[in-house]
Amino acid sequence: MVVFDNLLAHRSARVQQLIVAKQCDLWFLPSYTPDLSPSEPAFAKLKPPWRKAQARTVDVLYDT
Repeated sequence: MVVFDNLLAHRSARVQQLIVAKQCDLWFLPSYTPDLSPSEPAFAKLKPPWRKAQARTVDVLYDT
């Protein structure tokens, strides 16, 4: 079984054909279901630090 959200790439006919060819069932989540998506709580915790992050250059990243 493969569970998808409604990302456009997930809904493409080619992706669906590849999954069905592997004899997997396709299940699509309803349009907005943060309670059913395990990635939602993770991104909720990551977003605040990202908002506070300052722009960096490659050179600065190598120096830290």
